[in-house]
Amino acid sequence: MSLLLSYLFYKEEILYYMAILVNWLILNPMLGCLLISLLTTVTVALCGPYSVLAIATGYALNKAFDSTFVVITMGTASIFIGVWCGAMIAFLIARYICRDFVEKYFK
Repeated sequence: MSLLLSYLFYKEEILYYMAILVNWLILNPMLGCLLISLLTTVTVALCGPYSVLAIATGYALNKAFDSTFVVITMGTASIFIGVWCGAMIAFLIARYICRDFVEKYFK
């Protein structure tokens, strides 16, 4: 629902920044995939909705490249690596930093 409302109210801004992202991905495909993985890692580690980022990644890569195989391969690999790293970071945060809080909460 929030995606729909954001799109309705900020359509011009969203399309403007997506155009910038697409042009940047055309010029820097490998660095772009690394940036997407990094953004996904941070989003997942902070318990954010990474599905929005995955949809935007698919859209941007589809506009940037002609080959569907390249889009699917690069997008899947970037999102998968980002989600996996983000999940590992979230696990380590929960295990080592939040452990005392959880033990106090359940006692």
